Amino acid sequence: MKLPFRNKHILNGAAVLLTAALLSSCSKDNNNPLVPPGITLKNAKFTISVKDLNLSENDDVSITINGADGSGANTYWKVNGATRSNEPLISIETEDVASGNDVVVESIRPMASISVSIVVSNAGAPMTLHYTPVVEGSTQSPVTETVSGSYTKIFTY
Repeated sequence: MKLPFRNKHILNGAAVLLTAALLSSCSKDNNNPLVPPGITLKNAKFTISVKDLNLSENDDVSITINGADGSGANTYWKVNGATRSNEPLISIETEDVASGNDVVVESIRPMASISVSIVVSNAGAPMTLHYTPVVEGSTQSPVTETVSGSYTKIFTY
């Protein structure tokens, strides 16, 4: 079952709002106005792949990665080694993972808040999502999920 186009955008919008709320919820009464007290800047790398994706069955993948450091910068990410200028939010869609190869998204600057929204829907044979987050050089809980139907998850770092 394919998620309605609107639901993906609602979830992606929620991830953006969550990141904004995390950044604006802290006081900025410290010596560095870009980093609220108690917030640690961090670098991250995410490796994503989907196996057994079938475009003819209307399988659908939408992954949004969003981060901010409080500076108002627009460029935070590299995708498969290429810097994505003026894209504070990276969207990985079905076509990006259809080959089954890894997609690697890396931060190019430390961030105070990072959110990852994953929405996968499957109408036919199961497919497998692999998601490995590495934050500050430490692998966080990797996800390997066999999807028959739908899978939705938001991660924050």
